[in-house]
Amino acid sequence: MKTVRLPLMLLLTGVLVCCVPWDSSADKIEGKFVFEKKSPFIGLLYFSDDKPSEAMRSLEVDQIDKAFTKKIVVGTSGAKVIFKNSDTIDHNIYTNDTKTGILFDAGLVPPGKDSAVDMNWPQDHVIRIGCKIHPNMRSYIANIPGAHHVILEFAEGNTEYSFVMDNVPGDIQKMRLWLPQYSPLEFSLAAGEAKELSLEKGEGKSGVLKIERH
Repeated sequence: MKTVRLPLMLLLTGVLVCCVPWDSSADKIEGKFVFEKKSPFIGLLYFSDDKPSEAMRSLEVDQIDKAFTKKIVVGTSGAKVIFKNSDTIDHNIYTNDTKTGILFDAGLVPPGKDSAVDMNWPQDHVIRIGCKIHPNMRSYIANIPGAHHVILEFAEGNTEYSFVMDNVPGDIQKMRLWLPQYSPLEFSLAAGEAKELSLEKGEGKSGVLKIERH
């Protein structure tokens, strides 16, 4: 019987491949919202024990056709919030959050121009912004501590909504859910856990969040 001799490099390569550990540090989170009535305008789910990315240091809010181009934008403490005007008319973006005392006015911004404010309000706060000239305009700006989050784009008229978060580091577990007019929801979720959580609005239950991590 003839002996087959494999090249030394091939043997070494095989050993190296077999010895490379499987990276199990990144998790996947899957969730489903079920609302008893209509879903909210927008939502945000994030980790409160996470770290921010460099991209969160600067964010843009833009306007076209008398509407904000995004329902919510996300940054972190110290970020520069730039208000662009890609519309054909003037806008004046402001907030007056009576619950937190957060107040600013970006001033009158003509078409093609921009203005800016610093994100100097506390973390874990989401503020609503509007336009002094066009009262039907609405959007939100969130100050969160970390990069791993999911913006929940609920469809009008739907009572159910599913989402997935990929590549979540295994060492962050503290989660926070923000929904406008709902009570904030804080919980921990470790690998292998599944939970069903109540969504409270006013004095009663308005839905549930079913969420698991694997």
